[in-house]
Amino acid sequence: MTKKDNKVINALTKQHSDLKKYIKSTPDLGKLLYQGKSLKFHSSDLGLKKLLMAYNKRKYDEISLNHGLKRLQLFKKSKVIWHYPTIKYKIRFKDKTIKMLKTKSQKIKIESLNAIRSLKKFPDNDTLVNKKGLWSYFPFYNKNGSKIKSAHKLCPTISKILSKLDLNTLMGFSFLSALAKKSKISAHCGSTSLRKRYHYPIIIPEKKRCKIRVGKKWIFWKENKAFSFYDAVEHEVINNSKDLRLLLIFDVWSDNLPKSIKRFLKKNNKILNYGIVS
Repeated sequence: MTKKDNKVINALTKQHSDLKKYIKSTPDLGKLLYQGKSLKFHSSDLGLKKLLMAYNKRKYDEISLNHGLKRLQLFKKSKVIWHYPTIKYKIRFKDKTIKMLKTKSQKIKIESLNAIRSLKKFPDNDTLVNKKGLWSYFPFYNKNGSKIKSAHKLCPTISKILSKLDLNTLMGFSFLSALAKKSKISAHCGSTSLRKRYHYPIIIPEKKRCKIRVGKKWIFWKENKAFSFYDAVEHEVINNSKDLRLLLIFDVWSDNLPKSIKRFLKKNNKILNYGIVS
């Protein structure tokens, strides 16, 4: 065993020790699911054994690698990394947030058209999009949750809207999502149900040619007709038109997540690094 291995194992053991302390301070955390198993299980001796075995086999989940992280894959069947049992996967077409977006449609569109000049390839493009397709984005927050000041300055209306929401910048995203013509994003699942995602269509080039499947339901985007869903449910996207499709996408904290857990995560986000090898 190398010095590097010893260092990593010591770090993982420390993560496990910290996890026990977190659950003791906030018991609700024990019910939170990580890769399909409760944190109460992960904090056990068997949980530590599974963690170290995964490192010895160098098993990492693919999605995290796309984002520059090495998260150990502890269980083969787990697609969703973080989940809470009471969260219900519902698609909604009406709420206060959707109403607010509709009232700002013109300003959102003008700002978005200016911003797409600065689009860059989305991290999951190479693994999820067809070879001739392209998925690009314009982010409003960095990976650590801090604001990208230049993006907010360029899009003041969008910035103001985002500031009024209970955004989940710890585990979620806020960005303009551009999908080039004849592009398809293959079926996949988001890494957590602790975020609820909004899609606000800004440019939809051709009716019935731009759509998303969430679970078994196909939804055709319509300009200025927002909806929310849980991307932890398997979904796929198709832009079969001859032009660019543009959405505003952002994630908020999930409904039915206990306030004690949300409060803890906002103050102690190190727990989200559990199983990640630096």
